[in-house]
Parts: sequence; C-alpha cells; structure tokens
Amino acid sequence: MDKIFAILRTAPAVCWSCGCETTVLSSITLGEGCLSIDCSAADFTDWPDLIDKLAASLPLSHGVGAIKPRRSATAGRTYMSNGCRHCDAIFGHRFEIHTRYDEKVAGEIEFTASERWRAFLAAQSE
Repeated sequence: MDKIFAILRTAPAVCWSCGCETTVLSSITLGEGCLSIDCSAADFTDWPDLIDKLAASLPLSHGVGAIKPRRSATAGRTYMSNGCRHCDAIFGHRFEIHTRYDEKVAGEIEFTASERWRAFLAAQSE
C-alpha cells in the first residue's frame, strides 16, 4: 500500500485578542513518493476531514488551539484557520506565515494513501 507522510510544525504565538500565549499549526509538509508540498491550515478549507486527521495526531502538550473554519474580516471570507487555545480568536493566514520563523517539528506521521488524500495533493500541486 502506498503511504502519505506528513510533517507538522507548530510555533508559539501571543494572541492578539486576549494576550495569552498559545501555539499554532504553522506549516505542514505532505508527500507521497517523490511528491512533496508545503501547505497551511487555510489550504484545507475544502478538506476539513483531512485537517481534522492531521490535527488529531498532534500531542495535546503542544497546546495548539482549534483548527476550524472562521470568518476573516481582513480576507472577507471564511476559511480553515488556527485559533487561540484560550479565547478561540482567529489567527489568520497572514499572521500564520510570520510564525514560521519560530516553528518546530511537532510530529511526523505516515498513513495509508486514499483517493481523497491524492485528490488533495493533486489540487495543491496545480
């Protein structure tokens, strides 16, 4: 069976809303065979079941807030985003990009490739 690998990276952040320290899922590297792509939570807006699988593999000790669809006033749309683990305020895609300077690998997982995962990889590779 073919496998998909995922490298999950998290980064510390201070919430713009409540001022508390939190952690965000800052980037994800996904791949199958020789294909490898970097993506973010926002890339999973149309694929909530897939980001749920990845988020569920993060240890609770990392303190990552909920990853779910949220409305962004800046972007003028709803998309999959990180949230503060204390107040659930959105950490938008623009903010998330800046956290990558401080990110660390939080987990590496491997799982059976499915047609849904392959469709996601193909969509992100376009």
